[in-house]
Amino acid sequence: MLRSVLINGKKCAGILAQLEVDTIIAGVGINVSQASFPVDLETPATSLLLEGVAASREDLLVALVECVDRYTRLSSDEILRQFTNVSSYVIGKRVRVEAGVTGLVGVTCGLDPAGFLRVREDNGTETTILAGGVRPL
Repeated sequence: MLRSVLINGKKCAGILAQLEVDTIIAGVGINVSQASFPVDLETPATSLLLEGVAASREDLLVALVECVDRYTRLSSDEILRQFTNVSSYVIGKRVRVEAGVTGLVGVTCGLDPAGFLRVREDNGTETTILAGGVRPL
C-alpha cells in the first residue's frame, strides 16, 4: 500500500507498507531540504524547506520514530478515526484515480476497515482503491 503526504496539493512524503505474514514492513520517504524539483514530474512535489519549514533530518527522524511508537499502540479503529479527522482527502474530495490503463472520477467517501480509500463514482458505484494515484480535480 502506497500513500502520499501532500502539502498544498504537492507530494512531500511517501509511505509504502506491505504485510509480510503477521508483520507490517513500512518505508517512509520525506522531502526535507530539496530546493527544487524537475518541472515534468507526474505528481508535483515539494519539500519542507520549500513550504517554509526548516527542519533537520535528525530532529525529523526522532519525531517520526516517536510518532510511530505512539500510534502503533493504538487500535486500528482509533488509527483510522484519527487519520480520517486530519486528512483533507478521505471524505468529500473530488478526485481522479489513475490505476493501470483505467481510471475513475468521483468523490472520496471514507476508508474501509483495512484503511483503503473508498470513492463514489459519478454513477453512484462505490469503489475501494487498492492501488493507483489519487489526484484532486
